[in-house]
Order: sequence, then C-alpha cells, then structure tokens
Amino acid sequence: MKDTLDRWLTGWLTLVTRRPWLVLAVAAVLTAVGGWYTVTRLGINTDTSTLVPASEPFRVAEANYLKVFPENDNVILIVVQDKDALAAADAARAIAGALARYPKRFSYVYAPGTGPFFDRNGLLYLDKGQLAKVLDDLAQAQPALAVLSQDPSLRGLFDALGHGLQATGQGQPLPPAFGDVMTGLANAARQVEQGSVPRQSLLPGLAGAPGEVQTRLVMTRQRLDYSQALSAASGIDQIRAVAANLRKQGAIADSTSVRLTGETVLANDELVSVTQGVKIAGIVSLVLLVIILAWGYRSIRLISTSYGTLLIGLVWAGAFATATIGELNMISASCAVLFVGLGIDYAIHFCLRYAENLRREDQRSALVDTGRQVGPALMLCVLTTVIGFLSFAPTDYKGFADLGVIAAGGVTAAFLASLTVLPALLAIVGVPKRAQWRPIIFSEVKQRWSDRGAKLMIVLAILSVPVALSAHFDFSTLALKDPNSESVTTLEDLTKIQGNLAYAAYAVADNLDDAERLAAKLRKLPEVDEVVTPRSYVPADQDEKLEMLQEAAMFMWPVFNPDHTVPPPTAKERLQAAQQFLGRAENAHPADENTAQAIASLRQALTSIVEDPDRDAKLKTLEQALISGVQERIARLRSSFNAAPVRYQDLPADMVSRDISPSGKVSLTILPAGDMSKHDQLEAFADAVTAVVPGASGRAIGEAGMAKVVIGAFEIASALTIVLISLLLYAILRRWRDVVLVLAPLAVAGSLTAATAVLTGIQFNFANVIVLPLLLGFGVDSSTHLLLRRREEGSVAELMESSTPRAVTLSALTTIASFGSLSLSPHWGTASLGLLLTVAMVMIELSAVFVMPALMRWFGSGPSQPV
Repeated sequence: MKDTLDRWLTGWLTLVTRRPWLVLAVAAVLTAVGGWYTVTRLGINTDTSTLVPASEPFRVAEANYLKVFPENDNVILIVVQDKDALAAADAARAIAGALARYPKRFSYVYAPGTGPFFDRNGLLYLDKGQLAKVLDDLAQAQPALAVLSQDPSLRGLFDALGHGLQATGQGQPLPPAFGDVMTGLANAARQVEQGSVPRQSLLPGLAGAPGEVQTRLVMTRQRLDYSQALSAASGIDQIRAVAANLRKQGAIADSTSVRLTGETVLANDELVSVTQGVKIAGIVSLVLLVIILAWGYRSIRLISTSYGTLLIGLVWAGAFATATIGELNMISASCAVLFVGLGIDYAIHFCLRYAENLRREDQRSALVDTGRQVGPALMLCVLTTVIGFLSFAPTDYKGFADLGVIAAGGVTAAFLASLTVLPALLAIVGVPKRAQWRPIIFSEVKQRWSDRGAKLMIVLAILSVPVALSAHFDFSTLALKDPNSESVTTLEDLTKIQGNLAYAAYAVADNLDDAERLAAKLRKLPEVDEVVTPRSYVPADQDEKLEMLQEAAMFMWPVFNPDHTVPPPTAKERLQAAQQFLGRAENAHPADENTAQAIASLRQALTSIVEDPDRDAKLKTLEQALISGVQERIARLRSSFNAAPVRYQDLPADMVSRDISPSGKVSLTILPAGDMSKHDQLEAFADAVTAVVPGASGRAIGEAGMAKVVIGAFEIASALTIVLISLLLYAILRRWRDVVLVLAPLAVAGSLTAATAVLTGIQFNFANVIVLPLLLGFGVDSSTHLLLRRREEGSVAELMESSTPRAVTLSALTTIASFGSLSLSPHWGTASLGLLLTVAMVMIELSAVFVMPALMRWFGSGPSQPV
C-alpha cells in the first residue's frame, strides 16, 4: 500500500509541477464558481430550536402547545421600569398603543396590568402586606396630596414640600420617599436651568412610594422570516424607535427605562454577538497567522503561497458547506475560524519539508519528494480530523452535526489545496531565498530536560484525573449568550423580580374544570411552587382588602374631594413660592444624609433659576414638567379606591384570552419550587411535571431535554472517535504499541485540559462540549507526524534535527492563535469554545514537545512498517 501511495503522490506532484499554470487556472475557475455559489446560495438559520430534531419529545410538546396558543411563540418582552409606578404604567400603555398601529409587523400587543379594569381594581392584586404599606405611605403623604389637589401648580408643590422641610426643624421625621422627591425635583430643576425640558412627575414620591423600582411589561409577537440573517432586527429596531419617539413626545418620562428581552430578542442578540465574534476572530486570526508564518518561514514566498492556498481552500470549504448543508446555524457559524487554524497546518508541513529538501535537491525534485514524504502523514491527519468532526454527524444534535460535516469538508479542501494549489504556486514563484527550517525549540531541548518534562507532565496528568472528573456541565442555554447584552441583563433582572417564572412549565387542559383538577394534582408535587390557571387571576382576600380601602378612603377624602380649588398662579406668585421654598430649604436639617445632599443640590439649581433673567419662563417650564397630569393621576388614584368585588366573569377578555384558546382549551402555568440554576433540581422539576403531564413544555423541560440530547451526542461522538481513530492508526501503523504511543500524549493533554478548565472556572456547555471529541480527532496529528518522521529518520535525535518538529510547533502556534481568537467573541458559547480549544492545543503541543519524544526513546516506535 505504501508503494502504491508513493507512486500516486509522485505522479500527481510531477504533473502539478510540470503544468503549474494549468493547475492554477483550473483552481481559479473552481474558486470563482465556488465563491459565487456560496455567496448566492449559502443561507443562515437563526432559529435555535432547529438545532435538535423536531421529533424529540420536548420539541413535540412545545410544538403542540404553540399550535393551541400560538401567541406565546416568539414573544418580545418590553420591560418598563420606574420608581414612579404611574409613570411606568403610562409608558407601558403608550408603547402598547403605539405598537398596535403596526398589525402587519406585530401580530398582537398586550400590556398586562393596564387599562380601565386595573385602574379600578389594581390595588386588589397586591397582597395584604403590600396594600397595607401603600395605604400607610398614602396616609403620610395625605397633607401634601391634599394641597396639590386644591392647588395643582408649582406654588402648591413648593407649599406642600415647604411644610415638610419646616417640620424637620421641629424634630419631626420626613416620609420615607421624601429624599427621592428632593432628588427628582433637583434633577428636574437642573435640566430646566440648562435649557432642557424634563419629563417626570413627583406624584408617586409625594404619595410615599418607598423608592423601589416598579415594573410593567408589554408583550408583543413579531412576524419572523428565518431566511433573513437578522430576522427579528427590524421589529426590534422599530420598537426602540417607537419608544424613543414617545420619549420625545413626553409620553415616557426621563426616569423611565425601556428594555427588551424575551425569546426573540435573546436570539437576535445572540446572533449579533456570534456574528461580531466570528468577524473579530477571523480578522485577528488572519493577522496573527501572518506574524507566526513570518517568524516560522522567514520567507515572503512561502508566506504568500501558504496564505493564498488557505484562502482558496476557504472558498472551496464554503462551496462544500453550501452544497451539503446549505445553511449555517448558531454553532456552525464559527467553522471559518476553525478552518483557518486547521487548514494552514497542511501548508506548513509541506513548506518546511520543501525548504529542507531544497538543501540537497533542485526545485522540482524537492516539490515532488516533499509531496511523497509528507503526503501519507498529511492524509492520516486529515482522516483522523475528519473522524473527529464527523463523529457528531450520526447524532441528534444538529448544531454539532452541521459543524462536523462542514469542518470535515473544510479540512479535506485544505488538504487537497495543499497538494495541488500550493506546489503549483511554489513551482511558479521560484526557490525561497531565506527559507528557514532549522528547529529552534526542539534542538535546544536537551534529552534529559525533555525526559524530566515528560515525567512531570505524566505525573501532573495522573494527579489531574480527579480534578478533571469533577468538571461541571452548565446546562443553561442562557449561559451561552453575551452576559452583557441588554436582553440577558434584562431577563436576569426580571427573574429576580418574578422568581422562577422564566423556568415555568406549561400544560394544556380541555376546559376550566379539567384545568383546576390538573392544577390540584400538580400542586401536591414538592417540586412545584404554584400552578396558575385563568381562575387564579381573581384577586385573593378581596373582602379584607376592600375593607382596608374603605377605611383609607376616609382619610383620603380631602385629596379626592377638595372643598375648593385655587386659580393658577401668576408669574409673580410662582417666583414668590420658589423664594419662600428656598428660605425653608436653607433652614432644613434632615437627619438623612442623602436627603440633605438632594436638598442642597435643589437649592443650588433653583437659586440659579430664580436669579436668571428668564426666570419666569423657566419656572413655568418647571411647573409644566412636574405638575402636568397631577389631576389626572389623582383621579386614577381615586378610581382605585372605588374597587368592587371581582369575579371570574368580570376579568377583561385580554387578560384571559392568552390562557384560553378559541376552542376552549386552557393553559396552565406551573412554577418550579427549586433553584433552577442547579441542573439536578431543574431536571427533577421537569421529570416530576412530565410524569403527571407528559405533554408539558417550557424552558425547564426544554433545557432538560436539550441536555439529554447533547450528552447523548457527546457520548456517541466520543465513542466513535476513539474506536475509529484507534482502528485507523492500527491500519496505518500496523502495531498496537505505536497506536498507544500516538494516543498516550493525547490522554495526557486531555486530562490536563479538563483539569485546567475546572481550575480556571471554564464550564462545559452546549457549545464547547465538542472540544473533547475534536481533541481526539486533531490531537493525534502532532504525534502522528513525529512518529512517522521518526520511522523515516531511524532515531529520535535525527528526528529532532529535521523540519518536522518545527512544523509541529509552528502548526500548533497557528492553531492556538486561530482558536484563541474565538475567545474574543462577546458570545460566551463561542468564547468558551475558543478558550477550551486553546488550552487543549497548548497541552497537545507540550505533550508533543516533551511526552512524545520521551515515549519514543523509552519504548521505541519499532521498525518502519508498510503503510
């Protein structure tokens, strides 16, 4: 077989070197056609749900649920937050109303907790403790609210606040939110002083709000086209544009934050971060590649020909991906960067062996002999790498399966280009003037130090086994995304507020009665915290809450029913009110330091306004900004005190329609009781719920099912890789001892890689778990090159003086640079993949430098066998 392969390689390289222009012409045509084909046909699929087969039970359950309740698919959550509860509600209402005007873009819009029903009955949805706190705050703020009810102006505001400041001089405490009121007023005055128009209301602060952020949601569903690279971007941009326009119009206060999250936004942000990461990694890896090749080659001709061969191979790889898979997914998008790291290896080994042969041969003979000498090793390395990538092809995890097929075709394209395009280019450019092949690292490593290094690494690998076995797998899909993206930080903040709602499971019942019976059964499970049905939307403890409201209505009577109203102030009266307030503020001595600082800041800004020649206009602007809508808000507060008993049939249609389908089927929301950040508890919740409701769906069930798919794919891929590579090595090397010599350094590198990941806090996840099978695939390359060259040279010493060790080192450096560039990605899944691949390549290179030569000296590699 070896003789046949040698004859084939010799004949092929002879043809290439005799007809280099013809070879390059054919390659150019193939590259042009392949580039055009890739650009026009290669798509991108941003739907992460397609990474696993639709036949998986959790995918089937999700699809069945969304058929009944399609409005719960691809939901965008618009999170509106403000310390001013009314400002948050107004902003949510305004956003919902604006988005409803775009039915072609957004199929539905819903703002929970807004509308006439909640204006009247919203306080009933607080628990008794929360309601008592609200009423207590209102009682403390009642005098100020009564003044504003009679005089809704800057004069009334300064009068109400001035009485509070005057009380501090008498030792009386201020309401809890008084400091927030002063801070808000100071900020507004500062903006007016600088010529801008603030948009905020101080009514909730005056009403005694404790300063906690209030959250309102707007839920909408966008119509998506997954054939577009950023299918959700236009809708997300439109929502942000709508919010910005509403802010300009004053419908959203300056203090109100509007952020987006939800499945659609998370997927869009993930795609953006993946795309940015791949671009960054691609540029960095190509730049580093030039630097490393310049150090390793010391020859412009070798650098340019290697680089050109790599780019041509990259185009061929793209055409192969287009023809076989047809699209990229969120994981396979990184294949281009992987190609740069792995594809250049074949050119490096060819070029350095060519430079070595030029010492004793003419150019054409050197090219032909180089192909014959390195061809078998390169072919073996291609096969092992292809096995590592294709090991995921028969698994159910499409994300890795697609990446494996594309990458396998890519390294094959790089290998073919290295035996066609590269020698043709070298034949044309002539003999490199300064080709340097002499090994730098290996020749300077003395045998005894090599042996000591090998022993140290072997001992460390053995000691690392327990640490490696403790490696943790992070099953959260959220952990793959950019942790600093708005969608992720917003979801995390929302989870802190809503608890485990993000991990809720969902079930479908035929009707309301069946839903209640199923809910009762689920509530008995220790893994379940609560089950929400449409009837759960009826407020609890209504009699007690209504009685509390009736009692509070008595002391709020002067606020809701002022005995008289004061005419709007004149400019002179506004100025007098401001001056009087400044006098009271100067004599105020609040105990709270933050309140004192806010008062001082307000005094400074208000004094500047009062002393400004345009003070009348600025005071009017300040009044309009702070007092606008006060009467409307007091009216809404009055409405909430007119709450009446709420029955199920009183619930608004938009409140229950998301949980009751047109056919009458009912959705149940099942909230977990455990810590969903711990996979054992998440899996226990998923198993418990599906045991009662086999068709249940939701994030927790999806992540548990996804984990089983990925772990199963990992186990299959690892087993296939080990078995197939071992058999392939035996078929080529014809001796099990040599197979062990090749795999032993890999075992050392694998143990040290896993241990390093544990010690540095890099957890395995859905994106980077592919590293271990890949480590088996391309990790044997260095050992294979060294072993075959050892057979050719006859001794380890002669091996160390050849170009192969330098090629192994240079190849490792380019791979490390390429893989390491992935760690710059903002997408943590991609970054963690790059980090682990980098660690693995470092350990492989150290094993190649120390362990492999030592093993060959200790045990020998045997006489040369037929290949």
